[in-house]
Amino acid sequence: MLAFVIRRILQSCMVLLTVALLAFTMFRFVGDPVAQIVSLDTPAEEVRKVRESLGLDDPVIVQMGRYLYKAVQMDFGISYQFRQPVIQLLAERAPATLELALISSFLSLAIGIPMGVYTALRRDSLFARVFQSISLVGVRLRLSAMIDPIDRSANAEGSSDVSTVALTEWMRESLNCAMTQVPCI
Repeated sequence: MLAFVIRRILQSCMVLLTVALLAFTMFRFVGDPVAQIVSLDTPAEEVRKVRESLGLDDPVIVQMGRYLYKAVQMDFGISYQFRQPVIQLLAERAPATLELALISSFLSLAIGIPMGVYTALRRDSLFARVFQSISLVGVRLRLSAMIDPIDRSANAEGSSDVSTVALTEWMRESLNCAMTQVPCI
């Protein structure tokens, strides 16, 4: 049992490290944060000073180490957009986020478990088919919420970014397979 717990803790640490690496990498590809801080007519010397003060002129591995070290200490820096500590912004929004997560989880369990049990016990009944249809609509709405923003962002700019188009098409194909319950290859 102890080995199981230790293995799970190590797996959790690896997941957290992977998520941190992905967040750091995504931040690097979003754009230059200095461009968000300074105006367009800022002299190059001042831009260099801002970049240096943020540590963006250091090697990527040093930046990653600093990011992980500060994240462990719950120091996420200052928001470029709101000019406030990120931890303060998270603390302000955490109660509403937790409330939504808890209520939606409770409702999902309170409604989903009885529907699933009923459907398992009476597979061919009218209510079982209605419950299956409702659950498929629920899955469709969640997947649609993930697909639509990606699709809109690609179409809004007339982008032909291959990865965005491929992801959108893959998600649509997966959704069609799930909705029609036909095996797709």
